[in-house]
Amino acid sequence: MQKRILIAFLLSFVVLSVWSAIFPPPKRVITESTQVIDNKELKSEIDQSVDTIDVSPALSTVVEEETQILENNKIAAEFSNVGGSLKSVTIKEYNTSLPITKIFTVEKFDNVKFTLKNISKSEIVYVYQNDGKTITKKYELSDNDYLITVNVQTEKMSILNIDAYTIDSQYLDKGIFQSPEKALHEYSIGLINKIIRHGNAIEFSVKDNKSEAGEISWIGYRDRYFCLVIKPKFKASEFSANFKDKNQLLLKFTPSDKSLNNYSATIYAGPQKLSLLSSYKEGFENIMVFSAWSFLDICAKVIYGFVHILHGVVKNWGLAIILLGISIFGLTYPLTAKTMTSMRKMQALQPKMKSLQEKYKKDPQRLNKEMMELYKENKVNPFGGCFPMLLQMPIFLGLYQVLWRSVDFKGAQFLWIKDLSMPDRLATMPFSLPFLGNEFNILPLLMAVTMFFQQKFSSKNMVIADENQLMQQKMMLILMPVMMGFIFYHFASGLSLYFTVFYLLSTLMQWKMSKVSPIAK
Repeated sequence: MQKRILIAFLLSFVVLSVWSAIFPPPKRVITESTQVIDNKELKSEIDQSVDTIDVSPALSTVVEEETQILENNKIAAEFSNVGGSLKSVTIKEYNTSLPITKIFTVEKFDNVKFTLKNISKSEIVYVYQNDGKTITKKYELSDNDYLITVNVQTEKMSILNIDAYTIDSQYLDKGIFQSPEKALHEYSIGLINKIIRHGNAIEFSVKDNKSEAGEISWIGYRDRYFCLVIKPKFKASEFSANFKDKNQLLLKFTPSDKSLNNYSATIYAGPQKLSLLSSYKEGFENIMVFSAWSFLDICAKVIYGFVHILHGVVKNWGLAIILLGISIFGLTYPLTAKTMTSMRKMQALQPKMKSLQEKYKKDPQRLNKEMMELYKENKVNPFGGCFPMLLQMPIFLGLYQVLWRSVDFKGAQFLWIKDLSMPDRLATMPFSLPFLGNEFNILPLLMAVTMFFQQKFSSKNMVIADENQLMQQKMMLILMPVMMGFIFYHFASGLSLYFTVFYLLSTLMQWKMSKVSPIAK
């Protein structure tokens, strides 16, 4: 099997692997109460075994929602008097927000009316009072950053749990539910000794109920490019995920000390940029991983750092991707050359191998012995083509994740490409084709063409004695480029650009080697 075919299957596996993630959680029984806000039924979970404060009068009234917006150069934060909550955060540079709401609210008080006490350019204060018990919530935006600090003070009452946020996917583009990006929506909880991650976090069922004890360092949520991380400034000893409906999941955590009357946290809402997240020295960067496998994650982060160095030199992300392709090809050239040499030796031995198979077809042991002698005599390792490929797998897997998930490519332009995070869209056709739509994306087609010539050159001096094998070779010569073209057609143009460059260099290498006669005779 040709090296390019192995790579094509590898890339197909990578694409399929990011489309699904399974995290089976334990079941948890909950009791729900229902109230009406703005003529909508809202459900909140109530632990029947705890009696802290009677809020039934508030539950019987309709709360008229009033919202306020505070903003700086980076974010626009929307606040609501319902629960005195941070309702949403818009990342202004990208004009986007995450599908989460009711951020850092007090359990059982997320749907009651708070009074706006004070508001300024960067600060807002809400107060709730009932029967001598008081909750004061103060939010403050940084001057020119992605940070929001929140402080909750209580009087004559204790807090059972903090509702970190509610995932609410009902406002997402429904196309995401059928796309590879679905798996990239993930909630995560950073405990002291591990990080719990749950992908596909946009559709829920009762099976998503989950709780676990452990000291909590942070709670977060992320999609393909952006994240929100809550860093509590008090000790928390347990978290839980609570199913509300198919579009909503509530994440909450429990303070270790119930006697506290002051709860503070720092909230980051912005892009997933490793250097930026690390600069806060709050552990925010731990939410950002490229793979659940540590070794692959390390490879990806090395590549991530390298492409940023290249961008610092050329100042264009398209050129940085091209230089990355050249660099990776140069780095893997010794392994690639070794693979191709080994395969060409095996190809040249095909007639002799066929002869031995016919001669000793009734004596498998003798056949194996003669085959080993043939390999030894011609200094051929039958696994020589596979081992170098295995060594390159971490690079390709890590590279795929970096090019697919890097927010830096979002909105980045190169030549006719308006956005490296989207298909290149050279032109829009007046008609729509099955599987392709009405967009004409040239990069995946160029990649398929270069892949075709690469395989053609690699088989130029191939000696195939078996007619069935020859037919398979001819079929794969067409099938694999077409399949890869379909797979990449709607992928980010940054990915297509890289692999087009890589395949072009590989094709030139195969063309050069095709001029050389087979090594073994």
